Amino acid sequence: MSTLENPPANDQEMIDAIVDFQINLMKQTDPSYRGQHPKMHGCVRGEFRVLDCLDTADAVGIFAKPCCYPVWIRFSNGFSQDDRAPDFHGMAIKLMGVPGQKLGAEKQTQDFLLIDSPYFFAADVERLWRFMLQKVQFTVQGMSPPDQMKALSVDFPAEVARFLKTVSPAPAPPICAQYWSCVPYLLGDQAVKYMIQPRGFVERAAPVDLSACSQDYAGESLTRSLSSCASSFILDFHVQRQTCPEDEPIEDASVEWQTPFTRIAELSIPAQEFNTVAQNTFGENLSFNPWHSLPEHRPLGGLNRSRKVAYEKSSLLRHETRGVPMVEPRPGDTPESVLKSIAKQ
Repeated sequence: MSTLENPPANDQEMIDAIVDFQINLMKQTDPSYRGQHPKMHGCVRGEFRVLDCLDTADAVGIFAKPCCYPVWIRFSNGFSQDDRAPDFHGMAIKLMGVPGQKLGAEKQTQDFLLIDSPYFFAADVERLWRFMLQKVQFTVQGMSPPDQMKALSVDFPAEVARFLKTVSPAPAPPICAQYWSCVPYLLGDQAVKYMIQPRGFVERAAPVDLSACSQDYAGESLTRSLSSCASSFILDFHVQRQTCPEDEPIEDASVEWQTPFTRIAELSIPAQEFNTVAQNTFGENLSFNPWHSLPEHRPLGGLNRSRKVAYEKSSLLRHETRGVPMVEPRPGDTPESVLKSIAKQ
């Protein structure tokens, strides 16, 4: 554990509780779906380029020197199967061909996970667990989502206020939205958060008339954008350094840090046809975990500590249910080659 972290006394107890809750919920619904971000808008290929002349404090790990990594990127909804429903939306990035000993068993990948909110609605694992426990109980009782929020606001007024402020219909297209890590990570010996922003970013809302849209409009818009663009989409990758631990806590994910962002890399996504059976199957089978990481980029804070076990166990359950082995892609792999390799196992 990093010296920057300050876990509560019941940290492991709450991590065990949220992991058990997640796995039991998957078993009671459909364990073939991901426990987090179940609906994919698309899985696309790209390139992650580390900039040169970085500040010495930032030039560590994968950012130690200018370099290009092939990547797979999965866009998704946080929990809804309908793009029109208010939700969080994710952007998960997997770098391949990354040298060095990792925190987990993977050999050559580095994952970055972000959502379209600069902070999380729950401060820590305990508040998230208690919130979700009550929310599921209201769902079982047949309560509508608006009524659930009203009932939850009695015991969780701050969480409900943050939740309602940060959820929205899916961005169209997802590639033109802004994404944040919400939770902190090491960058050498400093704590940082990540942010990705399309170059020339202009705020884009979901379609005004959602009734005229299909429940899959985000994926449809992503397909149109990448099949018709004349050049690559460029998204800038930033870090936000912790400068005041009191105002920018490690263990409270509900606090939005206020320090400036520094651009240290860029993500390039070229025109491509990605909406195929092979690529969709490949994308669904990928496992992203913030602990697929070099030690220099170790995840920090309670929510990240809980994600390590929760993501590992939920991924294992999902792959066992589907009868598909977990595979980390390598540079040069294609969806077809990975699926062919799996079929031979």
